[in-house]
Amino acid sequence: MNDIADELESEGYDVDFIFINGPTDAFPELLANKADFPIFQDIDEEGAWAQHGGTKDDMIIYGPDHVLHTFLKFGGPTNTDLSTPDGIVNVKNAVLDALGALP
Repeated sequence: MNDIADELESEGYDVDFIFINGPTDAFPELLANKADFPIFQDIDEEGAWAQHGGTKDDMIIYGPDHVLHTFLKFGGPTNTDLSTPDGIVNVKNAVLDALGALP
């Protein structure tokens, strides 16, 4: 994700990324070693994942208007595996689409 964020910034886009660590994941520091984004720890009482219908490795993209634009389910029809070139391109394009930057 750092690479995507850096590319978007170098292209002049102002985007923010965050991680929400699942309520049963006790080690948010493992995420901290992978990215330079804020990490929020979900708890059962808050239910951030549940409120979004998300699970581990899902990506939820909001547009500049703060409205849900895209929900990318990990393992779903769109490859979001950031260890693959296609996954990187797909995630970056989903963000650009949310910004209205794709034709």
